Amino acid sequence: MTTQQFESWKQPEGASLEDWLNTRIARFETRKYDFEALKFQAD
Repeated sequence: MTTQQFESWKQPEGASLEDWLNTRIARFETRKYDFEALKFQAD
């Protein structure tokens, strides 16, 4: 079995862990459209 490498999984040089993780997390405050578009799945 091989391990796949994805560029988006690599922390950019010079970026703090907190800043990088914040770009990877979908939060309601910043992604309202996504939550509204998928709301039907929770209903």
